[in-house]
Amino acid sequence: TRLQGDWSSDVCSSDLRTRPRPDRIHEDIPMLAELFSAGGWMTAAFAEQAQLDPAFGFARGFDLYRFHAGTAPRLNAAFLTWNRLFRTVPRFVLLHYIDAHGPYSPSPKFVPKNTTGSTIPTSGKRWRTTIHRYRSGKLELQEKDFTWLATLYGAAVRELDVRLNKVYRALEADGTLDVGWIVVTADHGERFGEHGDLEHVGPPDEVITSVPLVIRPPGGQEGLVVTDPRSEEHTSELQSPCNLVCRLLLEK
Repeated sequence: TRLQGDWSSDVCSSDLRTRPRPDRIHEDIPMLAELFSAGGWMTAAFAEQAQLDPAFGFARGFDLYRFHAGTAPRLNAAFLTWNRLFRTVPRFVLLHYIDAHGPYSPSPKFVPKNTTGSTIPTSGKRWRTTIHRYRSGKLELQEKDFTWLATLYGAAVRELDVRLNKVYRALEADGTLDVGWIVVTADHGERFGEHGDLEHVGPPDEVITSVPLVIRPPGGQEGLVVTDPRSEEHTSELQSPCNLVCRLLLEK
């Protein structure tokens, strides 16, 4: 699907940690967690992302807001422990993963074998240095470098898929998988040389705004696959399930 809605430096800034507090979400903008909470739902969030700092207003409406929850293994463990305590009550939970984010550091077993590597630094602070040098014109990257970065990114996504599957299997084992709705999406795509940049800065084009959207209803069912959400043929089909999800989730 294609991410739509507010897209500006005020909403999607990548340097929220250093910008003044006016970047805090306005109090008159309703948060989804607030709507669930008002409907009597238990609400919880487990996140590992600097931009989701409670200081910016993202914790509004959550009974539990676990910030700095860690990468997927630790985050999943914290969520599943919490979920076992409240498995019998209606609940809205946000799991926000940072694992498939730069710097791309997937476990080696997820990187395709016989893949040609690159000598560019991609770990920790060295990754930020790489980004800065590339953007300032002090570092020239070749097509093989972009291919290598995209390969690492793909491996990180595959590893996260495995981590998510462990959550699904745990929910299946305790009987809660088939009684709830599961929505999986992403907040942006990644650049690997497009528009002469890396990561997810620059104009909000297809590279950045085309993200997956998977909606699984209770019990699961054969799904509708839409490759072009902008087409008139699928506009109502996409809107109806989304509206249905919101309506059903808010009905206890």
